[in-house]
Amino acid sequence: MTIGERIKQRRKELGLSADYLAEKLGISRATVFRYEKGDIEKIPIDLLEPLSTVLRLSLAQIMGWVDAAQTVERITELIAKKFPSDADFEKILRVPALTVSDWREGKNTSYHSKLPEIAELLDTTAAYLLGEIDNPLPAELHGVKVAFYDGAFDGLNDDDIEALKIMAAHLREKGKKAAGNSD
Repeated sequence: MTIGERIKQRRKELGLSADYLAEKLGISRATVFRYEKGDIEKIPIDLLEPLSTVLRLSLAQIMGWVDAAQTVERITELIAKKFPSDADFEKILRVPALTVSDWREGKNTSYHSKLPEIAELLDTTAAYLLGEIDNPLPAELHGVKVAFYDGAFDGLNDDDIEALKIMAAHLREKGKKAAGNSD
């Protein structure tokens, strides 16, 4: 799917007219249609943030770098495993009631601004939630000190090595936070 197709699809999902979008972006209706049809492929950088705001999508979603549906699916799947209800999760995350429901329905993408906090609450990584890696950080590795010895990566493929690096970075960050909280 192209950027233009994503813009058009999202505009229609939200029930927005091309005139409304054009007005909010300070461009003509014809320009909106040209973006949507792909006649203009390079959207000026100064339009991306307002476009993101109006369409209630992250820049990564507009650009097609992440699959929003997969991210929401992973978040809600882990919420169901760890919390008795969406409301309990929303309370801990300090977001309004029905926020998770809005995420599922594509009405709200506020999770992007809270992704590190969401990942921590769900005992995983933002990389997993965004679909950058396929496996969530195993719960048994949380809080574990990890040291790699010479040859530890022998026989592992690039994806395994990258996953280990991400896990190690996550554990280091968690350790720093724990050390900071004990002072």
